[in-house]
Amino acid sequence: MANDAEDFVKGTIFPNGVAVITLDRPKALNAMNLGMDLKYKDFLDQWETNQDVKCILVFTAEYSLVCKIHQYRKPYICLMDGMTMGFGIGLSGHGRYRIVTKACS
Repeated sequence: MANDAEDFVKGTIFPNGVAVITLDRPKALNAMNLGMDLKYKDFLDQWETNQDVKCILVFTAEYSLVCKIHQYRKPYICLMDGMTMGFGIGLSGHGRYRIVTKACS
């Protein structure tokens, strides 16, 4: 499960202070499992106190993760493009800033 999380949840901090979380599990429509949930939350915990991180941008948790997102102190920006349902909307809908494209369904 831990290996799955490493493969499916990726985090990058760019020089401009934007931290990006990317879910990459297309065969399962980015459905989350426990390992992915823990990896995602780990990124949020690390970045919340990292002075180099100015905001979080999410491409594509259980209740504790959704609460963490809702209460996150830094700007949490969600990009919703294409099919957004289930946990994808859970991760995106609670962000402070939501960007929805015309392709979102």
